[in-house]
Amino acid sequence: MAIPVSDLQELNNISIIEMYSLELQPNLHYVPADIVMDYEQSGNVITITAPDASSMPSVGDLVNLKFEELLANGNEAVNMIDTFYTVATVPSTTTFTVKSLTSQSVSNQTDRVTFKKSSTNVPITFLFYSGVNLKDSQSIVWQGNTYDKFPCSAEGYTYSTNGALPRPKIAFSNIFGNITSFLDTYNIFNVGGFSCPINLGGAKLIRHRTLAKHLDNINFLNNVNPYNDNDPDPSAEFDKEIYFVERLISEDREIASFELISTFDLIGVNAPSKLATVHDFPGIGKFINQ
Repeated sequence: MAIPVSDLQELNNISIIEMYSLELQPNLHYVPADIVMDYEQSGNVITITAPDASSMPSVGDLVNLKFEELLANGNEAVNMIDTFYTVATVPSTTTFTVKSLTSQSVSNQTDRVTFKKSSTNVPITFLFYSGVNLKDSQSIVWQGNTYDKFPCSAEGYTYSTNGALPRPKIAFSNIFGNITSFLDTYNIFNVGGFSCPINLGGAKLIRHRTLAKHLDNINFLNNVNPYNDNDPDPSAEFDKEIYFVERLISEDREIASFELISTFDLIGVNAPSKLATVHDFPGIGKFINQ
């Protein structure tokens, strides 16, 4: 007996919600115009002070912020949070606020924040999902950030047993020319006065996955998530899967598809074909006297 499509679309508390973020790279897809700013944190609210009103974002804007701890010599240290946030409020002409997750608290561990932006103020990070995770929804709000509905499909995330790293492929609908227009905007890399197309090569794509019960309440009727079982955790998610665009496979009036590679693939590292652990082999790491 066939299962009705309406039943296949129904959510439950352990439904996996899959989303993506695409981050363009400075000096490759855009000319950076980063601004160093001051900040202070109270609870999960981070208030950031801009040097002047001209560099201010608006409420609802997606901003890329890099929090850094400085060494005594002024060099950047390893304790760093580099991610995106949605602007929550703009209390004045030179201040704006964002909200951090509990696991992303930046108090007492960073010394400055850098607002990463392009010289032409074009967006440098894009959030989206395939449109099939939530029934009758145009967007998903998770961790305060909005993931727009955009028709796409991805495959090839599975690791093989021979140590080869996965090279997923992601395809986007191009019926309305959205991807063609996108490439026209970010596709040119200038080197020594010469321009060459790069087809989004080097852009970072992150696969985000969480459970329906951890989605923000604003996604649901009456601002109540009916799947959270009274234990929602906005910071809960599966391990992020980070990839980079390797090449444009094809582009036509219907579909544009890209091949992705992992961070390890960039440096020529293979995944182990078999992992031996103490749990499976208790003698590992021990000397046995004969």
